[in-house]
Amino acid sequence: MPSSPQPGQDGDGTGNKRKRDDQPPDSSSKRAAPQACLSCRSRKVRCDVTIQGQPCTNYRLDNLGCVLGKPRRAATSKTGNTTERSNSGEEFPVSLTFEGLEGVSHDNARQGDRDNITGVVPIQLPLNAPGNYTQTLPQYIRPLTPQLKPIDTEYLTGKGCLRIPDNDLQRELFRLYILYVHPFMPVVDLPDFLSSVARRDAGSQVSLLLFQAIMFAAVVYIDSDYCTERGYENRKAMRKEFFEKVRLLYHLDTEPDRIARLQALLLMTYWYERADDEKDTWHWTGIALSQIHVMGIHRSPEQLGISPKAKCGQDLDMEPFDDAVISFLGNPQVTDSATQRGLMLCFLELTKLCVHIGDILFSQYSVLNNDISKVDEKITMMVVPKKSAQQMQDMEKCDLKLRDWIQNLGSSCRYKAGQSRETAHGHSALHLHQALLHMIYLTSTAILHRPQAQRLDDSSEDDITTRRSADKIADAAGGIT
Repeated sequence: MPSSPQPGQDGDGTGNKRKRDDQPPDSSSKRAAPQACLSCRSRKVRCDVTIQGQPCTNYRLDNLGCVLGKPRRAATSKTGNTTERSNSGEEFPVSLTFEGLEGVSHDNARQGDRDNITGVVPIQLPLNAPGNYTQTLPQYIRPLTPQLKPIDTEYLTGKGCLRIPDNDLQRELFRLYILYVHPFMPVVDLPDFLSSVARRDAGSQVSLLLFQAIMFAAVVYIDSDYCTERGYENRKAMRKEFFEKVRLLYHLDTEPDRIARLQALLLMTYWYERADDEKDTWHWTGIALSQIHVMGIHRSPEQLGISPKAKCGQDLDMEPFDDAVISFLGNPQVTDSATQRGLMLCFLELTKLCVHIGDILFSQYSVLNNDISKVDEKITMMVVPKKSAQQMQDMEKCDLKLRDWIQNLGSSCRYKAGQSRETAHGHSALHLHQALLHMIYLTSTAILHRPQAQRLDDSSEDDITTRRSADKIADAAGGIT
């Protein structure tokens, strides 16, 4: 009498897996069960929980836990997507975590399944091909580094970091950058950079990070009509979005060129949203300074053996824009050589004035120490005036330096009150920078004489020097307003 098959064997005693009684024995393919318990799924055996009900046959025969999880095809059935997902390079794995298992009452099933199930099931989500993003970048923009992961590329695409402003907005932002940003932050070789953009030259591509940084730095000066026409609530919202593009491009290491990264960092120092922002102007300035020291750019060019042609400041005349750039910008004030030379001279004079401001702060003020025990509270840098005989002598020296600076200031940098109407249609940008330079000089004078003027209420210190300092502060305040 033939013996009955043992559990786990086929009718011929040779198989290891059970077959349903109603399944044809010669079936060439087996369709997966619509739902399986976690134990059968981990052991990769067929589960009949949808037919027999809970517990399944394997639970009764093998005395294992029968715990149901979320159906594997729940997401596919809801969306109606029945297309098979390929394992090509256009996909990447995403982790899907099962939740809601805390209501299961089988303690032994929990412990047994925990050894075999990680709780995370990898699934494949189709994405665009890794190289498809280049279709959204103009040919004059250098492609992102090949080392960038596809998931990072998709993230940047979703955040709009690869989206370039339209031509009209580009033209206006470049015009504003040349007139109001570049004179005080000349970190970009504008003729070469703009030539690649204007010619749409694929043979001379520019950095995407640097391009977006230039756009961001100029947004603060743009007319509000440009913002509303492009769906932004105001200039502040547009500026914040443009900065976010630059920040993400920098943090995801999209630019391998160290010089381009440094140029973008310096332009990112224009970001300032609120007083309690931890990543404000000084945050990006600190990163830029550290990069400058690593690259050795902080050293004097006289000691680096650099050719005179490569040294900064040897030629004040910026290389003229070519015809393609002039046609692209379409603004005579931007491409006027006299205006550009005057703006560069204002920058050099501002640099000299900043040296004097540093001497004033060092000799007349000291930093107030913060209580390091209150680390959870907001820390504010504060300075207090020094009171010493040396401070009086240093004040006279600094005052003499400021007088020499203003007396030797060239006519192209000197502010002339009442000339705004004359220059409104010709050199308004130059006139603006002349006014700013003069205001910084007046502010420096007030900072220098403030400690001495504060002694005016003290009868023992009420002398000619104290009164003269008070008068200079009053004159400076009047000149600024």
